Amino acid sequence: VAFLSNQKEAGDKRLFIEKLNGPISVFATIVIFLILNIFIKDPEQKDQTVSVALKLAVFLGFTYLFYRLIDLGFTRLIRKNQNARSRVGLVLPLGRRMAKTALIILAFLLLLGQFGVDVSAFLVGLGVGGLAIALAAQKILENLFGGAVLSLDQPFQVGDYCRCGDILGYVEEIGI
Repeated sequence: VAFLSNQKEAGDKRLFIEKLNGPISVFATIVIFLILNIFIKDPEQKDQTVSVALKLAVFLGFTYLFYRLIDLGFTRLIRKNQNARSRVGLVLPLGRRMAKTALIILAFLLLLGQFGVDVSAFLVGLGVGGLAIALAAQKILENLFGGAVLSLDQPFQVGDYCRCGDILGYVEEIGI
């Protein structure tokens, strides 16, 4: 049991290093640039390009870090819930995609706000457009949520023999 625990801890450490290697490299590059910039910078320079580029690099570095932290957290949760009948294990990959998408959208909106774009008008436009798309794709969304309910409720598994209308057969795959 102790051997398996040590193996799991080593796997967690390896996963942590693997997932956060990229963001750490980005921040190390930014720090090296700042140190070199102190020695190379012309004292009479009034250009704000470097300042804006540096702020953008730090913002994108933090976005990348949070993206990888989401990936790390969900990977660990998925590993813990790998049971064949685990309801949580079925929803976690979808949750990971939704969390990453929400992060990217939030980062994009924050970036637009920093460049002077009126984000509130953009959000209102997205709301109206989203409502139009939801009404147009009502049947697709109905099937999507029906598939999610089937995944959570698990009335059948892959390999079960069942009948759907006039069709008899084995369940080969369950997905969205």
